[in-house]
Amino acid sequence: MAVTISLAAAPGGATSSGGIATYSSQSIGAASEERFIVAIVLAEDIDISGGISVTIDFGSGDTAMTALTADATLGNVHARLFGLLVPAGATATFKVNFIGAVDALNNRLFVFRVGGALPTPAANGTDTSTDMDATDPLTTGSITIPTDGAFLAGISSDNPASTATWANATEGQDTSGGNFHVSTATRTTPGTVTVTCTGTVNGEDGALAWVIFSPRVSLPFFTGRTRFSNRRFS
Repeated sequence: MAVTISLAAAPGGATSSGGIATYSSQSIGAASEERFIVAIVLAEDIDISGGISVTIDFGSGDTAMTALTADATLGNVHARLFGLLVPAGATATFKVNFIGAVDALNNRLFVFRVGGALPTPAANGTDTSTDMDATDPLTTGSITIPTDGAFLAGISSDNPASTATWANATEGQDTSGGNFHVSTATRTTPGTVTVTCTGTVNGEDGALAWVIFSPRVSLPFFTGRTRFSNRRFS
């Protein structure tokens, strides 16, 4: 079974209350027993000294999502991916826990539905740059995407006027986060590559977080019928 990745929700930023930015009633795509939800959290000019965390409520109360990457942090820009197996529900509320007050112009959430993947990533990583234009693009370094696997990434930069150019991955979102710039990318073509993201503004700070998913292994189907010989044994 090949891994599939699709964008389920891309809301604007959320103003926080008590350091929590709440994204209510977001689509999480079609339900299935192997649906894995990934939340890409991108932020700028926010205190994350205690780390970012995310909960998801898809009808049974808040459940902590698992951090799939470390915090990609440089100065004021941050990127991190979270995931959870969510078999039921069509919508969910995401609560992103920061430290202090958060303005809606300074945080973004992208929700992806991942199908056919093992819930534990095969690989993950982060990168940062103080000048992510052609001088020092954000990069994964050399990575290997397995057959039927997939790659997913998000970046944030401190300049809302910038745009992103991805190499060896397909760009998804590329937009101003309000006071900053955000972009996502995916890749389902297998192989060993180096994925890069290049900005357009000189001296632009950037942060990248990424994961690679391996496919689930399909088990052979058995009918449960057993065939016996009519030979007699003595």
